[in-house]
Amino acid sequence: MILYHGSNMVVDHPDLNHSKSNLDFGAGFYTTSDLDQAKRWAITTTRRRGTGEPTVSVFQVSSAAWRSMAVQRFTSANKAWLDYITVNRKRLPDDSTWDLVIGPVANDDTQQTIGIYLSGLITDRMCIQLLKPHKLKNQYTFKTERAIATLSFKNVIKG
Repeated sequence: MILYHGSNMVVDHPDLNHSKSNLDFGAGFYTTSDLDQAKRWAITTTRRRGTGEPTVSVFQVSSAAWRSMAVQRFTSANKAWLDYITVNRKRLPDDSTWDLVIGPVANDDTQQTIGIYLSGLITDRMCIQLLKPHKLKNQYTFKTERAIATLSFKNVIKG
């Protein structure tokens, strides 16, 4: 399987020390199987940081290597997915011990809906209903060194 990481620089050795905790799936190294999404992440990251250039680092991984790991896979934007995002976005204590979390990403079109939900203005059911028309891309979040060790850096796509 090929996975992509969008940034403002080459990331050939992922480092958990540089991850943020208030993202969808908490602290970790974020990748996607969608090249266009990774390119958008690269552009956004470069713009936010004001340095570097949009860069997509390409990794190969064998999902068979994950068989002995603790993997949480959200197959859709459902209540469990929304609850997990809420824990991470609000920086609540997360007692999970996942090596890898896979599931839909809340993209730029859905951030406002999730923000309204997190502020308590709509119910979880309403939030999920509002998210359904959006084509949510995927994200693979490597949360432990053990999981990161399954990634093999291949090359870089600039711009």
